[in-house]
Order: sequence, then C-alpha cells, then structure tokens
Amino acid sequence: MTGYAYMTASQKRGTINIGVTNDLGRRMPEHTSGQGSRFTSCYGVQP
Repeated sequence: MTGYAYMTASQKRGTINIGVTNDLGRRMPEHTSGQGSRFTSCYGVQP
C-alpha cells in the first residue's frame, strides 16, 4: 500500500497541518472545500 505524508498551511508563518493519506488526489480537494477535517476548516488551512 502506498501512503503520502503532506503539509498544508494557513499562511506564511501560520498554522501548519500535517496529514497522512493513501489517496492524495482525493484528500487535497477535501481540504479545499472545508471537508478535510474540523482542524483545517477552523484554522483556514489550505493546500
């Protein structure tokens, strides 16, 4: 099984989110739409 570790940020020197997924192509749009997680939607973290 292939896995990916990724980092997203709210802004330069802002909040950073670190995640792990097996489908990066699905996960990034989820974060963009605010469905990625409660943390990313609360802090405005975007890929």
